[in-house]
Amino acid sequence: MVSLNAAVIASMAAGVAFIVLFTIMFANQKTTLPAIVKHTSEVIIPRDAVIINNPAFEPNPIKVVIGVNNTVRWVNQDVVAAWIEADNESDPAFYNATKDSVFIPPNETFEYTFTKAGEFGYHGRPWQRATVVVLPSQ
Repeated sequence: MVSLNAAVIASMAAGVAFIVLFTIMFANQKTTLPAIVKHTSEVIIPRDAVIINNPAFEPNPIKVVIGVNNTVRWVNQDVVAAWIEADNESDPAFYNATKDSVFIPPNETFEYTFTKAGEFGYHGRPWQRATVVVLPSQ
């Protein structure tokens, strides 16, 4: 029985030694996972955008590239609520996402990811018009 206990103790000691050695060998190595980077383009709704003849959406037009920066975030920096709505169904998904007008309270945002190349007009109030130009990936 003594030899069996000695064998168990020796095996456990070897296992602990292996774990310690493994830990020492790889302690300073960092494992990095590939980062999933989501690039977002911003359209600013500036203060006083509600006033006729003031810029309503900046930049206008905004150009984005599929797979690079094709998520657009509208940021309302005005003190009043804003909204956006697609002009037509040229991008059916964008139209469906905004057909009931996307309401953007002050200091809030709305994001949409374009997946189709083309030029897509949108508007807020009747005098507030802009375009998103979506370019295909290279």
